[in-house]
Order: sequence, then structure tokens, then C-alpha cells
Amino acid sequence: MRRISYAGESFVTTDGVADALLRLVAALGANHTAAAIEVPAFVVGRGRGGDRGRQREAAASVELGGEGPAVELVRLVAGPSSEMISRQHDAAEEALAAEFSAEASAAIVRLNARTTALGVPRAVIHAHPQGKVEFDFDGLESL
Repeated sequence: MRRISYAGESFVTTDGVADALLRLVAALGANHTAAAIEVPAFVVGRGRGGDRGRQREAAASVELGGEGPAVELVRLVAGPSSEMISRQHDAAEEALAAEFSAEASAAIVRLNARTTALGVPRAVIHAHPQGKVEFDFDGLESL
């Protein structure tokens, strides 16, 4: 299990999802683009969450009948300047990894497909089909 820290928040996910997410974020940066990303994660205690963290822990406990953390979908936007950290997370959630494996496998396939798509060469049109290039310079005087 890996704890991903991003934009002042963190979440726990499987090693495979964390690796696929980090590869996608690196590819986004290399391509100077941004994307909205969704990954499955465990809801676990937060170190600085205060009341909000305790409320989420209680909600997670209720969802699973008081037996431990729940699975949620984490949505984030990553781009060229995104800074993300992945650390080993030692916790009792390992027992839930089997239940989580279908969602994790689907997320890994989805993230890897997006990463691969960023590396595929695309055709670039350098000139107008009739052989002339026209530029509109209106409005550039103010720059």
C-alpha cells in the first residue's frame, strides 16, 4: 500500500495504482498538459485532519459496518507543475486489498492507457492545405 500526498491532502491506494498514477502525472508534465484523474483509495485516518478527519473515519467505519476503512474515489487535477509524493504505508488495510483488487486493476488499466496516449506521436499540420500560411496579428500590439 502507498500513501500519496498531493496539494496538502493524502490518500492510501495500492502499489499498482500509485505507480500508474505517478507515471501519468510525469507524462502530463512532459507533455505540458493537465488532466482530471480519478483513482480508488482507502479512507483512513488523517494526521492533520482534525474534526474533518475524525468525521471521515467515522463515516468510513459506518459504511463497512464498523469494520475498518472504506473505499472512495479520489478526484484530482494534475498538470506540468504538479508535485506528488508516494510513500510506503504500513497499515491493517492489507486485508482489504483483495476486495479492492477489481477497482484497482480497472484504475491501473485506465491510467496506463492515458499515459500511453500521451506518448503516441500525433500528426502536426505546418501549412495550409493550399500551401499558404496566414496569420492574424490583430490584438498583438498590446502585448
